[in-house]
Amino acid sequence: MKQSFYFLVIIVLIFSDKAYSQSVKLIASTHQRWSGGVAGRHGDRYGFTVEFSHYKKEPVPDTLWIGKDPFAVKVGQNNSFKNGNAKLIRSKNKISFEINENITRNDYYNPNEPPRKQEADKRQPPKPYKGVALLSYIYKGHHHYFEISQIMSEAEPANYP
Repeated sequence: MKQSFYFLVIIVLIFSDKAYSQSVKLIASTHQRWSGGVAGRHGDRYGFTVEFSHYKKEPVPDTLWIGKDPFAVKVGQNNSFKNGNAKLIRSKNKISFEINENITRNDYYNPNEPPRKQEADKRQPPKPYKGVALLSYIYKGHHHYFEISQIMSEAEPANYP
């Protein structure tokens, strides 16, 4: 009798922890190649929307890796993109971060300008991943990682004069 009681308590504790554990999911991911502008620049524009739910304390994304390139995630003023590359969207029991990043390649126009990716505090992804990107976020004082495995929407390439 006591064994079944302890077993039942353990099962309830396991499932209650899972019922209230934080959940992360990819809502949208986009990619667009672009070219043009001064000195033959070209690159890739990415957009990711990641939703967090079932959290006790709000998670805070800090770094996005695209390939091996790290980018600091900064939520703009008033939860917009103003002075940042991310926007915070709140809804009932959920928060979403819409993160946009532009990777410029072959920028011969201003070679002395340091790339934005150096703003991120880490140079290599903290763990190997096979997807498109890896999002690092802080939850309950610890770093956690969410792998973005696919691009859901591929836009037509943009060619600028």
